[in-house]
Amino acid sequence: MFSYLIKHEKTISKIILITALGVFLFSLLSYGFDNFYPNILPRQFVPDSLLSTIDAAFALILIYELFALTLGTRGPFISFIHREFEIISLIVLRDVFKQLDQLSATFNHQLLVELAVVAAGSILLYFFVELLERVSNNLLSGPIKEERLTEKSWLLAVKSLSQLLLIVYFIGIVAYEGIGWLIGVPTLGYGTNFLILVFSGLIIYNILTLFIVLISATTYETLFEHSALVLASSVVLISLPRDPLVSVPMIIGALLFVIATVFLHGYANGNSFGSLARESRNKRRDSESAP
Repeated sequence: MFSYLIKHEKTISKIILITALGVFLFSLLSYGFDNFYPNILPRQFVPDSLLSTIDAAFALILIYELFALTLGTRGPFISFIHREFEIISLIVLRDVFKQLDQLSATFNHQLLVELAVVAAGSILLYFFVELLERVSNNLLSGPIKEERLTEKSWLLAVKSLSQLLLIVYFIGIVAYEGIGWLIGVPTLGYGTNFLILVFSGLIIYNILTLFIVLISATTYETLFEHSALVLASSVVLISLPRDPLVSVPMIIGALLFVIATVFLHGYANGNSFGSLARESRNKRRDSESAP
């Protein structure tokens, strides 16, 4: 299954994104139609406001990103971390639209403060996600070491099985929530509960990977880096259903923890912070001078 999905990843991604555009246009039409002919369409197909017409399309974009994340389990560890926090930043950005929608319906100072926190948090998360990429690409003397599983075939088989189970779990959750939403089950859909289920699966996968690393790896920093991802993902899971004034600082703190861990990887390999900074400047200067 993994080989088939990876082979057709671009096609599947294009289908999901085109579907998201179609869903957004349909939401606009259904919202306008309901204003002229109310109570004809099923309520799950009618957005509550003009701003909420983007909700379903944004949910499909998140599904696309989560799909890419599950396929990314077979890629480099640092790429998996980066993709996971890109998704988290999109979740916070989605909350900006939700806060605007609530504020347009009912104006009060509490909602205004929450909107300011979520908006500022989305900008900070975008900055820190880019900083994570900069740190991993420029400040590390080498990539984070991958665990060597080739000498232990049973560990390689366990990791492959866990990757397969993760993608099957993800597809199952997407189908279950989507079908439930289509038939009008009020508790189902691609909201917070869906994200909690997805991140629960990711945490279980990360813990399984951590145990594989504990068995196969020989370096302390590799173990610490995988443990850091489990802790950061757990913090995100805990923060998802919380009030924005609590959840956004928790998510930013988790990302900063991961950035510090990745940054310290270079130090653990015998590089001083000064040499890492010089190496970053040299790489940037070489890239700018390249034809």
